[in-house]
Amino acid sequence: MPNTTGSGSGTLFNDSVTMTANVTSIDADGTCPSGITVAGMPNPMFTIGPKVSANIVASCSPTPTSGIRRCLHHVNNGPMAIANVTVLCVTSTGTGLSYAGGTTHALPDAIVNGVGAPDTLIIEDTSGTGFGGVSIQLADQDNNFLIDAPCNDLPGCDANIAVTPFGSFGIAVKCTPKSLGLQTTVLYVVASNGARLPPVTLSCNGLPDTGMDPAIDVNPTSVTLLRPVDASGSATFTISNTGPAALDIASIQLSGADWSATVEAPCNMLSSGCSLGNTTPVVATVTFSPTALGTRNGSFVINSNDLQTPSFEVMLNGIGQGGVLVLDDVPGAPPLLDLGGVPIGFPTSSTFTLRNDGDLALDPVNLTTSGVFMLAGTNPTTIGMFSSEVFTVSCTPLAEQVYTSQITVTSDDAFIGNNLQFAVRCQGTTASFYSMPGSVMFDEIRVNTAAVRRTVTLRSVGPTLDISSGPTLATAVAGMSVTAAGPTTFSMTLPATFDIEVVPTADGDLANSVSVATATGGSIDIPVSGKVVTPDVAVPAGIMAGSFCVGQSTMSTTTRLDANGTASIALATRPVMAAGAASPFQVSYTSPTMYPYQLPAGGRATVEITPLRQTMPGVRSDALVWATDSPNEMAPETMITATFIADGGAVAPQTVDFGGWPLRMPADSRSIRIQNCGTEPMALLGVTISLPDEFRDASPEPLPDLLQPNQIATLTVGFTPRRVGSRMSTVTVESSKGPLIVTLLGTGLGDPGNTGEAMSFYACDCATSDPAAAWPALLVVVVLRRRRRR
Repeated sequence: MPNTTGSGSGTLFNDSVTMTANVTSIDADGTCPSGITVAGMPNPMFTIGPKVSANIVASCSPTPTSGIRRCLHHVNNGPMAIANVTVLCVTSTGTGLSYAGGTTHALPDAIVNGVGAPDTLIIEDTSGTGFGGVSIQLADQDNNFLIDAPCNDLPGCDANIAVTPFGSFGIAVKCTPKSLGLQTTVLYVVASNGARLPPVTLSCNGLPDTGMDPAIDVNPTSVTLLRPVDASGSATFTISNTGPAALDIASIQLSGADWSATVEAPCNMLSSGCSLGNTTPVVATVTFSPTALGTRNGSFVINSNDLQTPSFEVMLNGIGQGGVLVLDDVPGAPPLLDLGGVPIGFPTSSTFTLRNDGDLALDPVNLTTSGVFMLAGTNPTTIGMFSSEVFTVSCTPLAEQVYTSQITVTSDDAFIGNNLQFAVRCQGTTASFYSMPGSVMFDEIRVNTAAVRRTVTLRSVGPTLDISSGPTLATAVAGMSVTAAGPTTFSMTLPATFDIEVVPTADGDLANSVSVATATGGSIDIPVSGKVVTPDVAVPAGIMAGSFCVGQSTMSTTTRLDANGTASIALATRPVMAAGAASPFQVSYTSPTMYPYQLPAGGRATVEITPLRQTMPGVRSDALVWATDSPNEMAPETMITATFIADGGAVAPQTVDFGGWPLRMPADSRSIRIQNCGTEPMALLGVTISLPDEFRDASPEPLPDLLQPNQIATLTVGFTPRRVGSRMSTVTVESSKGPLIVTLLGTGLGDPGNTGEAMSFYACDCATSDPAAAWPALLVVVVLRRRRRR
């Protein structure tokens, strides 16, 4: 309101990590109107410690006339200005102007350091009183916008414009960008009658001068190679210049331990520069030599003088392939397949399952055994990727004794489990009867589900027999019982049967045996195996995929589902993003690569999430949804978040999970990408890692002192667990644009007993309300920075 004092506050922040800043004075520019003051807290001298902020307060004296008063103040450390604060004192009686476009307006884009076409906003008088003048101001300190009329290429002015009641007038604004990318500002307008316009946000884009600049072109822009572990494969792509000026390649950065690369002349050295005209492209060859199963990605980053894409990243997508041979459903440690007791000369049999958890078919798979044991079916055989096969082994005892042997399974195609061995057993008896089956397998029974029964049939190999005792459990097992046999007299043609029942109330091993005896035919023991299990799955509640520059390439991050219980988990379908085709993320499947899949207890399924490139800053989120048969977690979700920024430092991923590793064994190193999203160089001031005895900086080369705009640097981190259990650390990269922080996770596996710079300021764009006018005294802050060399 006229004749009312206004005030507002702002913040100065010392973003140095080590140095204290001294503010000795805050003084006004000589051209300022009277009645505008800025004071620190306390005033006049105060200090700001490292990473500490301090308040400043601006005051506007009363004035009888409506309009905008402007004043630039200098924040000084002795004779040197270390920051500037521009104060706008707005005096108004209330709203009374309107713009039909609302609160936003997009101006025509312009080439960097060029001038866009003026665009006119029509402002209407809704007060109904008319006026004879207006005050106009842009909240822009970098001259990315100018008032073309009526201010004649200035950020603001007072103009003698007469408007009749309910009339209108125009304000022509143009884009004059000083850097690439999105530019924004706010337009303020106050009429001489006290009417004001609600603030209008203006935007435009700074464009490269593609007609004169070099322009990098890479074809294709990504490479995907799938190769068996310990084998190699190569692919090529071309690098060319489609612009008229020479393309100067400063360096090429290759990341990914399983990748190597060569580039033909004149760019045949990855670490040194070269120059390309707009004629013949050069060919780059990348070779993938996986050392482990699963995703083994890398990147090939070309740093050049292309203004639009100074760091061009070619994604190197690699998957190490191999078969993983696993013995399933045979109990015991070491595993033993017990076929039970059987009369001499009579065969008995049982089954076992071999599973291929890998992404290459196992061909051939050879099975061997010896003695009285025989294997039925095709041998050698083939087990497809992520598939299983059931095999039958039989025993025909020749005497009253225990027979044992080993079944050996080999496959040269298996990267893991290429030589499996397990014991097989049966017992020849003089009993004149036998059971079918000779041994009973319950496999997995989930806790608190319905009771499970297995029926056992007794037959005589000779005369009719009478059961004298049993069936009886050898050991009392919680929840396990047997029913009485019926009939109690049996023969070959009229068998007797009984049931073994399990009521699953708690986790436990069902290893047992059931004995049956007859009055004249001897006795047999029937082995029982299986376990009662509890399903449990766990996924991270949220994953920070990282921060990325607007308009630039992104990188993937890994997330997982763990089978933490004692039960295997059926994954019926692939996990998907909740938003479907509209999701800002893309999913690739690393382990397993094919669904449905049976995840064993203690196993882990992993996927890679890649944020899609974005053209506007902001946070993008979506949920990754799994499909499981765990009753309490049928559809667990992980919220994935990525941040896109137009200025500042970007780091990705922001969570690195090494998973579980044996004590004192180094895990595979992981890469962290750092990028400068601003238009000025960004200083890198050092790397700090908490828990340095377990997590370490494993980079082959130190980070550069400076990152040019859009340039990328790579930090490599490693993990060697020293203690059992979950470990968490942070890696902090200090930069002139603030700290870049990444969370490091890992789990130590094993026996616990075996553990033998210059300061710089920035201040916020901020406002506080004038209690009388409900209109802000606006603080527009310009940032002045000094940088130090490492």
